[in-house]
Amino acid sequence: MGKAESARLNQSLSGHLNTIHETLQLLDQTPASSLDKQSWADVVKTGDQVSKQATIVGMLWSGEKPEAKAVEENMAMYFNTLQGLLLLSHGSMVGAGPTLSSAINASIKQVVDCSFKLMMETVSSYGSRNKDLKLVVPQLVGAVWEACDALKKDSGFKYHSNWASNDTGCSFSEGCYSRDEGAQTRFL
Repeated sequence: MGKAESARLNQSLSGHLNTIHETLQLLDQTPASSLDKQSWADVVKTGDQVSKQATIVGMLWSGEKPEAKAVEENMAMYFNTLQGLLLLSHGSMVGAGPTLSSAINASIKQVVDCSFKLMMETVSSYGSRNKDLKLVVPQLVGAVWEACDALKKDSGFKYHSNWASNDTGCSFSEGCYSRDEGAQTRFL
């Protein structure tokens, strides 16, 4: 039964990875200007949810071998949250220039890379007697936390989010007021 469960988990993981890879291709495309702009704050909140899901993965693997069903359910929840992060980040790029879009892509892809490493390591270790797993999983969870936390720290993303959410219709010469912070930014 262990080999069948392991094979089922690997198949499920493969499906999730393929879905995320397909969604990542969307990030390389410029979003249509007709799309609703998503706020960077929503991206950060979803990043926090990915971080929480990584914590759950770590807790799941901290004790005895988890049940295959629990691993599969956790994997589905994790990848659904990760896909939500990808879609929100794509929506946050409405109106962004190539430099900002590239920076957003790099930050999001770091979260994805760390997530892939975490999930591939845990699923590939299912059924094995790898004693190092209890040491490796916390490090991989920490890497996901750091990647998600980095989404909060880039002020360029926050600036773009504030500017792009401005609906006052101001021109560059008259300055723009951010609804979120009530501060005026003057473009000369």
